Amino acid sequence: MHPNKTEVYRFRMTAGDNRLDAYQNVQSPAVGILDAKIHINITISDAHKGARYCTANIKDFFLCSIMPIYQYMHICSQMIIDFNLKPDYFDSKGYGNFEIQEGMYGINQAAILAYEQL
Repeated sequence: MHPNKTEVYRFRMTAGDNRLDAYQNVQSPAVGILDAKIHINITISDAHKGARYCTANIKDFFLCSIMPIYQYMHICSQMIIDFNLKPDYFDSKGYGNFEIQEGMYGINQAAILAYEQL
């Protein structure tokens, strides 16, 4: 429980990437150190002309990426507590299958999906 947050009752769930199949190349391009140095040095050398540098953190962008091919997660009902889920969602042993339609923590293709949609 997070009493000082806007969403008091919240949790995070991760998917085991070692158990999910990625149906695409999951490598996302990254900037090399040489490119980053050149970019920063140009900004520093033009500072007297008023150049400024700004960065942004897009870590939560992974959570908004739409997946073209959905993944499925098999989870035990004992892992989900304090939620009013119908017993119809689970089988007789207490397990349910959940469809993952958007990026979430632990999915292999989260980085490449975010890159393509950015």
